[in-house]
Amino acid sequence: MTRPVSRILEALRVATGVQAKRNGCGWSARCPAHDDHSPSLSVAEGDDGRALVKCFAGCATQAIVAALGLTMVDLMPDRDEHRATARRRNSAASPIYSTLDDAIESAGRKIGERADVWRYHDADGADVMAVARFSIAGGGKEFRPFHTSAGGWVCGDPPGKLPLYGLRTLGDTARVYVLEGEKCVDAARSIGLVATTSAHGAKSAKKSDWTPLAGREVIIQPDHDDAGERYAREVASVCLALTPPATVKIVRLPGLPNGGDIVDYLESRDSTTAEDIAIYVNSLADDTPPTRASVKDGADASPNVRRCAVVTVGDVAPEPVHWLWPTRIAMGKVTLLVGDPGLGKSFVTLDVTARLTTGRDWPDMIGIGGPEPSDVVILSAEDDVADTIRPRLDKHEANVDRVHVIQSVMLSGDYADEGAPTERWLRLDEDITLVEDVVAEKR
Repeated sequence: MTRPVSRILEALRVATGVQAKRNGCGWSARCPAHDDHSPSLSVAEGDDGRALVKCFAGCATQAIVAALGLTMVDLMPDRDEHRATARRRNSAASPIYSTLDDAIESAGRKIGERADVWRYHDADGADVMAVARFSIAGGGKEFRPFHTSAGGWVCGDPPGKLPLYGLRTLGDTARVYVLEGEKCVDAARSIGLVATTSAHGAKSAKKSDWTPLAGREVIIQPDHDDAGERYAREVASVCLALTPPATVKIVRLPGLPNGGDIVDYLESRDSTTAEDIAIYVNSLADDTPPTRASVKDGADASPNVRRCAVVTVGDVAPEPVHWLWPTRIAMGKVTLLVGDPGLGKSFVTLDVTARLTTGRDWPDMIGIGGPEPSDVVILSAEDDVADTIRPRLDKHEANVDRVHVIQSVMLSGDYADEGAPTERWLRLDEDITLVEDVVAEKR
């Protein structure tokens, strides 16, 4: 019976004409879902026998599988294969190396040049695991975990929850900073902050043991991107559920570039002393209110609660759906226009805008009547108002006096960096109330 990982490797060979290369604990290959000149696809076998695929250029797993002529089901083992995988793993353990350097050197011969190594310890300072970064051809990078076993080191994560980075340095410090990645933690330490992170990046926070932060003040500093914000929310959720719960604050460093982090922040202030930067960063934390979980009415009055809100259907009175565009766009609901590039999502959006601002009939209801003329608020992350949105709306014969585009968020006073007025891109998770204000104003 064919293992899922073997099925994927064979499909990659057929699709790309090149055999995937063994790469530490897995394989690397050219991604079939985009024009890949430098291998950016990682393939590995999960503990349960499933095939794990990841494109570091950002291609979705579904797109990769489809490009191979397979389906998502092909990534999964059947029950018999699952059992066989477990037997193989139990009978064929990874090689044990006498030192961490030996293990990294062995992996490096298949991956690339060793660049950085971060060691993880238990609370007593004993080695538990390490994460190594390798530089690969074409300027890319790959990470590999190693852990102690039988007096040596093996490739892979240790069993159970992973330790926090720098655990032995936390001591009994009341305030601990949480950042994304070991490099950022090292940067925070360089200015005197007590800091930690979880292993394996923004998507793996729940794989680590956060209990050492119970009862402390946890200051989360997210990277300036969507992944950083998701990581901050996930860490906050975990820390608020600890016993006793942590006091959590999410503090964003001002003036970061897109994708920036504390490393960029320090580099842009190389003429400022570490002590002064630490004082300023701590003052940001002092001035930020704690993040609090929502509490259901009548529930435990503790400000830090995490539970499901449940409703019994018999207690809910049925209500009719009110339609903006009958059977297509409901009032007070979220409507998604989803499709590949070039299929007309923007066209439909602006056509709907034109009909809303003029009251013209809906395209499938000609002669029946259109919506009541109203204003429209647009939030666009890619199209320019002058050279794209306005010309398209004119083509649709929209009433452009009733169309309003949110372009940025203006900051001044206490909201601005060092008090100087500035502007930045809108962040939905942080600025949604500002969007609501605009909608209420334009009604």
